[in-house]
Amino acid sequence: MCWTVGLAVILRATWREVVVAAVIGSFRLSTRRLASSSQPFVPLIAATVVSISVFALARIVDDLVMFPLLVSPLIAFLPGALLTIGVLELATGHIVSGASRLASGVMQLVLVALGLVADRQLVGVPAMTCDRLPTARSPCSRRGSVSPSSEPASCGSMAHCS
Repeated sequence: MCWTVGLAVILRATWREVVVAAVIGSFRLSTRRLASSSQPFVPLIAATVVSISVFALARIVDDLVMFPLLVSPLIAFLPGALLTIGVLELATGHIVSGASRLASGVMQLVLVALGLVADRQLVGVPAMTCDRLPTARSPCSRRGSVSPSSEPASCGSMAHCS
């Protein structure tokens, strides 16, 4: 839970979002108690619970920024070391162990992505444009304003900064 709160603060979440991240992050502690037979599905279960709660809360609270709330509890499920070691083993000629680590890491990423995407469709969060984001917390607030374009950029894409 401390990692979740710390990462939410680093991602410039408001105090309200930090409290929500702490509550959602407490779920991460409960995933350690699952039976060993369900351990391969922990990333999917965690992504499902986190994304349903964040997307449902986003439908209720109008000015909620979802990025820190989604990233901070799920960062522990990103298999960075697993993918790195897998690629290094493939590069050094250990084909079987490298391929198995790489496949395991990719599968973990797929499970997290599946939980996020499926629950977004399930809850039905409408697409937001960057003009609905608070100005002080937009990705371009430090370097300038968002440049006008022919169509509004979605919040999942990178905005063009001037």
